Amino acid sequence: MKLKNNFAIAGFMGAGKTTLYEQIKDQVQAFDLDKLITKEIGSIKRYFENVGEQSFREIEFQTLSLLNSLPPHLIFLGGGSLEGLKTSEYIARNYQLIYLQVDLEVISSRLNEQDKFDRPLFKNVQELYNSRQERYLQSDFTINGNGHVDTTLSLLKEIIFE
Repeated sequence: MKLKNNFAIAGFMGAGKTTLYEQIKDQVQAFDLDKLITKEIGSIKRYFENVGEQSFREIEFQTLSLLNSLPPHLIFLGGGSLEGLKTSEYIARNYQLIYLQVDLEVISSRLNEQDKFDRPLFKNVQELYNSRQERYLQSDFTINGNGHVDTTLSLLKEIIFE
């Protein structure tokens, strides 16, 4: 099977984007944006603390734009990738956006305390979750990711494959 188009997966931190990436990466050309960035800068948490979110959002955009010349592919965005205006506009022009919607209660139950500590923006989680919904809901597709990963993966495949 091959991809119909370029697709980007967006969703809140802890929604399961990386888990989905791990499930599908051997079946299609797929990238995890945070993993690509971590190869370049090391710890995202440390980068946020030392350099700041605005600089990180610029790195996100630059990394994403490097994939421009590739044949149809799937990119799993970071939870806040759509916060960067350039990145958000770039995604709208070059990708069909899929929102992996997961309730905040489910996300909290999936993350352990270390995961929450390692995520620099997890402090005001309810406020952040609510503020990001508007951008997420502008997606071309929405997948309910509250259930088992196999169900979510099946829903994803229905959208992305010809």
